[in-house]
Amino acid sequence: SHPRHQINSIPYGEMVRARRNCSLETDFLQCVGDMEARFKSRGYSPLIIDKARDRAMRLKRTDTLKHKARSRDASIRCIVNYTRTAALLQKCMNKHWHVLTADPYLKGIISDTSVLTYCRGRTLKNILCPSYRAAHQQENWLTSCNKGFYKCGHCGMCRLSKSGISTFKSLAGDQFRINYNITCDSKFIIYMITCKCGLYYVGSTIRSLRIRVSEHYRALRQDDDRYPIVTHMRQCTRQSQTKGFEFFGFDH
Repeated sequence: SHPRHQINSIPYGEMVRARRNCSLETDFLQCVGDMEARFKSRGYSPLIIDKARDRAMRLKRTDTLKHKARSRDASIRCIVNYTRTAALLQKCMNKHWHVLTADPYLKGIISDTSVLTYCRGRTLKNILCPSYRAAHQQENWLTSCNKGFYKCGHCGMCRLSKSGISTFKSLAGDQFRINYNITCDSKFIIYMITCKCGLYYVGSTIRSLRIRVSEHYRALRQDDDRYPIVTHMRQCTRQSQTKGFEFFGFDH
């Protein structure tokens, strides 16, 4: 299967090619007539074929022979294999894209709207008759390291970390797996701070995780209400505001 917009653009692309290759109008009309018959036999909608023909008829051959400079888009694209559920993925990305654009570091890198690019998905031929044998990859310290969050062992935040976890559950009961080896000293991390009431605080940092978490912990000790986590723990904890404070990193 192919994306709907790609299928709908094939008749127009073929007719533009005919306009460029045919120097005589009679030859062009004959090619277009043959294409219409072939596209109809393949199940294309007559409306799509008629629109493609009308657009191609309005083109001048001299315009199709000109070199077109392609504009380079510097925005980051999400490249995925195309499946029948690709439209649901695009809808989900559009719904939650504002979460990424709200990040001050990502705002200057990503576009205002989600850009999804499809590549060809795996077929039965690729699965049953692969054209190459995958080489056996020898394990090294990067591939064989334990996945999960572990304390680094040489910082003051280790005692507050939830070391040794590889999975965790959300409040809704969904289970997530940590697919990286993350420590207190890791950078570019998405982290989570837990409260004894069961609520989570999720944040991100480009610095060492221990430095960012130490700022949260210092704000709790100094009762700095500029931090949302301080306001919550003040209401939740009657004794020490740092009681029940634990953290771990779960994603890059």
